[in-house]
Amino acid sequence: SRKLDMNDESTCAMFVQKLIKPVETLSMTYSEDDIVHHYCNGSARDSQLGGYVNARRVSNPCVQDILERLDIDIVSAITNPDDCAELVRRGLNEFKGDTRGRNLLGWLSLVTSGGRLALSLIRLFGN
Repeated sequence: SRKLDMNDESTCAMFVQKLIKPVETLSMTYSEDDIVHHYCNGSARDSQLGGYVNARRVSNPCVQDILERLDIDIVSAITNPDDCAELVRRGLNEFKGDTRGRNLLGWLSLVTSGGRLALSLIRLFGN
């Protein structure tokens, strides 16, 4: 894999903002249990798995970098309903605890903290 350059870093920061926004809105609109059910039912997880396989093949350097750095077993979170529920709850709790607003200068810190970004990725994979 290639290392991202500064232009990629800026582009990826915007990509991450765009990726996270719908889940952030969802977390303010629906209950945690409803969101867990939405993302972790069998049909949703099947769609996410297909999206994950496709994402591994895309040339988007941001997606590739995120998938390489993400410190979460995303496949387990997609294929195991209990792991999925745990990841969704973790991601939602990270959204609730975010007092930094929209400052995503350290977008890679979102990758290593993982929950919010992983939740946003499984949403992306499911679409």
